[in-house]
Amino acid sequence: MSMLVKKYCRLALLPLLMLALFSCSKQQPAVQESELSLSLVCEQDFLSSKAGEGSIAVDCLHYFVFADGESTPLSGQTIFDPTGTNNLKLRLFKDKAYVLAFWAQNNASGYDISASGKVSFPETPASNDSKLDAFYATVPITGGQGSLSVSLKRAVAKVSVSLSKALTSAASSSLSFDSAHKSFSLLDGEVSDDLSTLNFSPASCPGTQNVAYAYLFAPQNQAHSCTMTLKVFGSSALSTTLNNIPVQRNIQTNITYNN
Repeated sequence: MSMLVKKYCRLALLPLLMLALFSCSKQQPAVQESELSLSLVCEQDFLSSKAGEGSIAVDCLHYFVFADGESTPLSGQTIFDPTGTNNLKLRLFKDKAYVLAFWAQNNASGYDISASGKVSFPETPASNDSKLDAFYATVPITGGQGSLSVSLKRAVAKVSVSLSKALTSAASSSLSFDSAHKSFSLLDGEVSDDLSTLNFSPASCPGTQNVAYAYLFAPQNQAHSCTMTLKVFGSSALSTTLNNIPVQRNIQTNITYNN
């Protein structure tokens, strides 16, 4: 074949090659990102509550982006105001499925948060500690939505103990529970199945009659029953064990002990 014919054949094939590449690019368009603007607020009250036990101590937000088909979420952290609206911006791929998870806590609470979005209860929690209050939300979303409002609910139950008669010398108190959930999954909002004893170390009583409270992980849609031991320290010491104490997420259980 002459050099002229070879050159002609190459020139004739070039448009066909460009057409094939153009067809492929049309079939596989570039994936586009879009910005998601989030407005996050914190629900102030328990579903069942008792007033007068302090304000919400949350000051930090952890967020996780679970992408469909990917095992490790992207995560970040920012400050959080529990009394106002908090703004956050994320960049997501359009038309891709995600689950967004949020956890709001006090930075000094002692909760351990893993890279996979598992929250573990502090190993040595204190009684009467408002910093153990915590909030969460889990939201499925498809990338491309421009804005989203999210309301964070309590991730914990609260048990509050009062006495029928005030102890004028009540100085400190402690609580312990025979069966407690120790971890919480942000991806599905479920507590762990394993149960173990949870002891809260002594701390100053909130008052002489309202003597103790504690926050616990608990199931969302049903009450978990446990045995609780209360100890009050001072010149008029008190110790008692109470059975069948119900704890449920976002519910405050109020107990009055007849002393």
